Amino acid sequence: MVVASLSMSFSNGRASGRETQTQPICAAYLMDRASLTLRDEDAQHLTHLYYSFGQIADGRLSVDHLENWDAVKAYCARHPHIRLLLAIGGWGADGFSQVSRTAEGRARFVQSVIDVVRMHGLDGIDLDWEYPTIATAGIAASPDDRANLVLLVRELRTALDALGAQNGKTYHLSLAVGASRETTKGIDAQALNGLLDCVNIMTYDLRGEKKATHHANLYAAADDASGVSADAAVRLMEQMGFSRNKLVIGGAAYGRIWTGARELGAAALNNGNKAVSYDTVRSYIASGDYTYRWDESAQAPYLVGADRFVSFDDPMSMRLKGEYARRKGLAGMMYWEYTQDSTGALLRAMSEGLRTD
Repeated sequence: MVVASLSMSFSNGRASGRETQTQPICAAYLMDRASLTLRDEDAQHLTHLYYSFGQIADGRLSVDHLENWDAVKAYCARHPHIRLLLAIGGWGADGFSQVSRTAEGRARFVQSVIDVVRMHGLDGIDLDWEYPTIATAGIAASPDDRANLVLLVRELRTALDALGAQNGKTYHLSLAVGASRETTKGIDAQALNGLLDCVNIMTYDLRGEKKATHHANLYAAADDASGVSADAAVRLMEQMGFSRNKLVIGGAAYGRIWTGARELGAAALNNGNKAVSYDTVRSYIASGDYTYRWDESAQAPYLVGADRFVSFDDPMSMRLKGEYARRKGLAGMMYWEYTQDSTGALLRAMSEGLRTD
């Protein structure tokens, strides 16, 4: 059973440390929502849960806006093999560049993180800075972000280790990174590698042009000269200096829609900026208004409608990604985002692909 294979990786109670992680990471990001349902039957497939997102306010970590602490902590208490982490940042979240600029700013922020870890009994932290050195989505950025991120991670690692020395826990520290050379130009992989437990590669939202294409494909499509894919992102991370056994690839519990296109590679009226949940994608399939197709070269599904092209992950593509992660010796796999698939089918398929028993 999967529950047995995952549970053997951990000691009694809350997971105690990196040295006990023998099975691949099988993680979900969990977006805080007004109405949140966590299914107990999914717990057997999860090793890590990333509660999203803490924000930076006035130079400190802020979590008062998160509404589901009690439900999330109760879920992990019922299933103590799951490591509960707080993801900080997210798309358009400002503050990282500012707090990392000075020793005083880093110390203030790191102390606020440790205070939250203590308060909520967390098992670690995930930093989701999108993206160092790039002023995208209106965030502050500086050429110094690359060096300052290393300082911030090093000081956070030191503080988490010191806390662990006090209470006997070993805390997980991860970094979410983009999947392209452009979005990772502010990442000093060689300096960060030894400080992080894993690197979560956002191998989704891979494309953004007015052309119907895959946004979460495992391999490059046969007719795509750019070669953009999860596999290409893994190879890039290794070239940058991250160890293969620290890399976690991502799956998408949502689809992206290109309008005005009826075939893979066709010109479209938009750049795929409309996103819908996997639950909505399933309703498209059930409606009979779309044709399901599988791209063998990319190992990815898509739908074609009257004037729509939909790129997404389904159980087959998620299982294949899990198998890829296991075969390549990666740390594991995660997906964004738990609430977008009410069936749990994507998580189950990911777990099946990752299984080593």
